[in-house]
Formats: sequence, structure tokens, C-alpha cells
Amino acid sequence: MNIKLPLTKKQNEVYKKLMRFISKNGYSPTVRELQKEIKASSQSIVFEYLERLQSKGWISKERYSQRSIKIK
Repeated sequence: MNIKLPLTKKQNEVYKKLMRFISKNGYSPTVRELQKEIKASSQSIVFEYLERLQSKGWISKERYSQRSIKIK
């Protein structure tokens, strides 16, 4: 069973932008591309969002690989 914890409003916005990017391009964005997409001031903010989305069960990703984000 795949349990997903609720997202905050901003986490949900990031998740939707992530889904749109993957749907449009056929692959996941790099951290820099996602930073530009969500208009974040730093990459550390993007890493924090990705960590939260992963811990809540919405995505999976490989730690040291670019374009490794998978929607669950």
C-alpha cells in the first residue's frame, strides 16, 4: 500500500510544476531547472521541497543522479 501524507499549499504547487515538466518533456527536471520553474531564490530551497515530497511519499529520486525524480 502506498500512503501519501498531505502536502502544504506550496509543496502542492511544486509537485504540480514537477508533474507538468515531466509530462511536457518526458523526463524530470534538474534542480536548477526546477529552481527556475518555481522561482526559488536558491537550490537549497528546491532540495528541501524535494526532500519533503519524497518523505511524504509523492516522489522518489536517486540522491546523486540528475533527472532521477519519479512521480509516485
